[in-house]
Amino acid sequence: MVHLERTAGRERNRGGCELTSCTIHRNRENLDPKRPFVVCQDDEREVGSEAMLLIRKIQFSLGTIAMFVLTAAAASALFVKILRHTGTIPIGWKVDIPSLFILAICLTAVALSSWKEHTAVQTMLQITLTCLGCLALIWIGEAHYERAIRYWFQGTFAATVSLPLLARRIVKSELPRGPRRDWWKKTCEAVFFSFLNMMLVTAGGLLQAYIVIVAGNGFLAISAGP
Repeated sequence: MVHLERTAGRERNRGGCELTSCTIHRNRENLDPKRPFVVCQDDEREVGSEAMLLIRKIQFSLGTIAMFVLTAAAASALFVKILRHTGTIPIGWKVDIPSLFILAICLTAVALSSWKEHTAVQTMLQITLTCLGCLALIWIGEAHYERAIRYWFQGTFAATVSLPLLARRIVKSELPRGPRRDWWKKTCEAVFFSFLNMMLVTAGGLLQAYIVIVAGNGFLAISAGP
């Protein structure tokens, strides 16, 4: 067992390198008590390790920022497209409809990601794919490709549900347990959740529109009186 005897101040090793702390240890079992050995720690090496860790954190942060920019771009494009197709409706609704749609996508993504403990990048990936799926449908409609519209649902289902779940199955069976396997599983789940997000937002939007129409007609009937 190694026992800490005492700590010396600044010293220099045989190569002339300045050492901040040189700790004298004594091995009571194997070494002669009269001949302690010295374990030295180089501060320059510690500073280099800390710098490398900081660089890795900055790289991760830059990747997260890049994903955030991509998500913001997709959401902004969808907002503008919906705003252009709102038609002749009251002025307040022209901004409310795309705002509520984007907000619903983001809130649904946060809920689904929290359920499966996804990272922020995987959550933003889900939002981006959801917005791109909606944009694809709008672009196909603007181009008047009726046949493509018929197959949009099946094509989107194959790209965001069938293939990711098949990949998730392969990952679970081929990769050993560990962080890499968990990352791939959750990424496949994020892609799958993008399709589920579209369906939930569409159903929620229709339900919300029905509630607004019914509530509006009810208030108009009450205000009109008998």
